[in-house]
Formats: sequence, C-alpha cells, structure tokens
Amino acid sequence: MLTPQTIHHLFTNHPPTSDAAGKKLDAITDLMIETANALNELVPESNEKAEMFGKLQECSMWAKAGIARNW
Repeated sequence: MLTPQTIHHLFTNHPPTSDAAGKKLDAITDLMIETANALNELVPESNEKAEMFGKLQECSMWAKAGIARNW
C-alpha cells in the first residue's frame, strides 16, 4: 500500500508563474491526492492497482498540461 506521503509526492507540482493558473493546478493536485488516497484504501494490492495509479498519474499530468499549455 502506498503511504499518504508517497501519494502526495506523486501528485504535487512546481509553482506556476500566474496566480490564477496556480490555483487551478493546486485544485487538481488536491483532487488527485484525495482520489488516490480513497482508491488506495478501496482497491486491493494487484497489477490492476498498479496500472490504476499509473493512469491516475497520467490523468493528473494531462490535466495540468492542459492548464500550463493553454493558459
């Protein structure tokens, strides 16, 4: 099982240059950490769980890229 600290590390971001963009990136980070912690408790250890976390990280990256690339 991943620790909350590991989950936090996986989904945090570097500070942006715009306050408005930063607030959106922080909201995504908070949502991803909350989601990851909930799923970590619900899903048993398995290959599927490992895949799930990889896809969740990918989702976080694309959401943040959508803000960073289109701000």
